[in-house]
Amino acid sequence: MGGASPVSLQVNSQVVKKLKNNEEYTISSDSEKANVKANQWFFGSEEKKSKKVVQLISK
Repeated sequence: MGGASPVSLQVNSQVVKKLKNNEEYTISSDSEKANVKANQWFFGSEEKKSKKVVQLISK
């Protein structure tokens, strides 16, 4: 399943990017804090609160 399906990246509950295998994406937010979450199929990460720019890598 891993590399065949994209990872949906959500920032503040809005999908901002669908990452393919080994793709990188840097998140920056206008506000001081951002809530970041990643989903693949029915599986998802816990929502994390970030205060700085975040770089995500899909593997």
